[in-house]
Amino acid sequence: MTTELPVPGPHNAITDVPGVLVGQIERTDSPYLTGTTVVHVPAGAVAGVDVRGGAPGTRETDLLDPVNSNPGANAIVLTGGSAFGLDAVAGAMSWLEDHGQGVRVGPGDNDVVPIVPAAVIFDLGRGGAFQARPDRGWALAAIEAASEDSVAQGNYGAGAGARVGGLKGGVGSASVRLPDGTTVGALVIVNAVGSAVDSQGRLYAERYGLPGEFPVLRTPVEPPPAPQGSAPGMNTVIAVVATDAPLDKAATKRMAMVAHDGLARAIDPVHTLLDGDTIFALSTGNPPPKPRPAPNQPSAEQPPQGQAAAAEAQAGEAAAAEAQAGEAAAGQAQAGEAAAGQGPVEEASAWQPAAGEALVGETLAGQTLAGQAPAGEASVGEASASAVAASASAASAPAGPGAPAAAGVPAVLRVTDPAALGRLEGVFAAGASTLARAVGHAVLAAESVETPEGRLPSYRDAYPSAFSND
Repeated sequence: MTTELPVPGPHNAITDVPGVLVGQIERTDSPYLTGTTVVHVPAGAVAGVDVRGGAPGTRETDLLDPVNSNPGANAIVLTGGSAFGLDAVAGAMSWLEDHGQGVRVGPGDNDVVPIVPAAVIFDLGRGGAFQARPDRGWALAAIEAASEDSVAQGNYGAGAGARVGGLKGGVGSASVRLPDGTTVGALVIVNAVGSAVDSQGRLYAERYGLPGEFPVLRTPVEPPPAPQGSAPGMNTVIAVVATDAPLDKAATKRMAMVAHDGLARAIDPVHTLLDGDTIFALSTGNPPPKPRPAPNQPSAEQPPQGQAAAAEAQAGEAAAAEAQAGEAAAGQAQAGEAAAGQGPVEEASAWQPAAGEALVGETLAGQTLAGQAPAGEASVGEASASAVAASASAASAPAGPGAPAAAGVPAVLRVTDPAALGRLEGVFAAGASTLARAVGHAVLAAESVETPEGRLPSYRDAYPSAFSND
């Protein structure tokens, strides 16, 4: 019997996870040496975060705590500029607002509040001026350029001014496709006090590569480069791990926590008092429903009036057929009520509460905010007992692309559900390993740069003998 091994996705990047886009902007002309990277999830994603560095610079991380009501995020901003760089987030929020992506707070198409958590690295002055740093225009340009294509690695985006130990750092990405069809991806900005190579000059991440992923490396003969400056600088590794496995909010938090193991494998030391190591996690397996646009304002999600009427008529016919089938109790169940012996309706959406839970502004399971249901779909009050049956069917189906059917595996994977633990552990482990590999890609792709403190060499330039077999 043969065991199917994990393989990288088509791009070997976080963009292999369905629903994840990446855009980057950077400047390397003096006095700039910095940039911004945006991970955009147009359909939204359940989000979590774990911060372990002693000097973090973050925004909106409290919203991602599983005990708080916010269900997810629309984008993640990773940027240079230290705490000043957090201003860049406003540019991404402006773009998302213009495109109606965010938590709906009013009836208009753009009456939304985008949820954009962020983290920064310290790269101030690396290009020559402490004031040469990202602003809101950088994140706006990055999210506007976001795509599902390959991710540029090395001296791009927020990796432009990054360093790791005495070497040039950068941005790196990797992905893996698990045997059950689940995809896990990672993107990292490597800017650490610690080193990405051991005492012999070998990459720590090398040993975690998938077959053929990294070039064949030899133990270099060159001595390690001298560190820049007379004292350690402020640094930070920031990252995003993502999966299309349908995680709940607590499971997404746990994924971010376990992913720190990947940093510890690829960088030593890690989580120091001079680092702000922060990892975000995203699950695109249960995207939120698209909000209904303002009344009398058709959009791409709202059909013309005639089509809407036809859709309503079809819904009525379907309800009648369902009643004849005897699947509904006498008179269809009212909004939020279940027929005797049946549980509440649980829709497969990351933005919907679990049975018995409620989000801020929402009532108990089976109900949503007015105007949250997509146009043309039956409202909660129109739900019939067949909706319960459909939800029950969905709850027993696996969620990854190509994932085999597995009896008893829920649609949403929760850390409190024993039936989900096996799959969750596989996803968490893949997140940590993929992040370690992404660190390796960042270091190998980085290019040497000139800084006011001198030349910051890349791994390739510092250890050319390691590549003598190229």
